[in-house]
Amino acid sequence: MSIDYMKQISDAESEAVSVRKRAVTDARAIADQGRRQVEEILDQARGDADQKYQQVIRQAEAEAETAYQKRLQEVAEECDAMKAQAEKNLPEAVKVIIGKVVG
Repeated sequence: MSIDYMKQISDAESEAVSVRKRAVTDARAIADQGRRQVEEILDQARGDADQKYQQVIRQAEAEAETAYQKRLQEVAEECDAMKAQAEKNLPEAVKVIIGKVVG
């Protein structure tokens, strides 16, 4: 084998080692970039989920307040109706009580 062939083989081996080192470095850089992108996507997803959660909570609170006010109005109306009915029966109730006390 001639010295030129041996030099070519040595150069090719050196270049192969260099290519492998660059490939490892590039692979690490690509993996790191991928991890950063995943973190960014996760952060964005968490932010979006938190915003959606807050929106749903606000909507649920508003609906609960509306339902509470509606029920409160219904109960107030029932109380007014009971009071009106009691006022109608007041004279009769007074007669019955006076009758029992006096009689």
